[in-house]
Amino acid sequence: MIEVDHFRAFNERQGKPEGDACLKSVADAIKPMIHRPSDVIARYGGAGKFGIVLGGTDSKGALVMAERLRAAVEHLQRPNPASPTTPHLTATVGVAAATPDREGAWQDIELIAWAERALAQAREAGRNTVILDTHDSTVRS
Repeated sequence: MIEVDHFRAFNERQGKPEGDACLKSVADAIKPMIHRPSDVIARYGGAGKFGIVLGGTDSKGALVMAERLRAAVEHLQRPNPASPTTPHLTATVGVAAATPDREGAWQDIELIAWAERALAQAREAGRNTVILDTHDSTVRS
């Protein structure tokens, strides 16, 4: 999960057309990195959030990609006058990885919950960061 930091405040302060342009610029920055046939990127859930699935990628690879995505948003240097922490757009990323057990009852919803938990912890850690949920502990990059 990748979330544009303070996007709700940005959208309220700058207006919906500027918010839409902001999300388009973020999508344009990260979409080229999500290019394998097994990779998927989509808007997800709340304001300023994208869900990304990297098929066949372990946690180490997912952390590397997450840091690249976070840096791509920061590199935009797009002003964010609504942010209390930095004058430009940044993103927070929550990462989770799992290998489905063909015999078990593993479900996609667990992976989403782990990624959401990592995203919440990254927000609490101050935003503009990447955190991996390891299902019983977290790792910060």
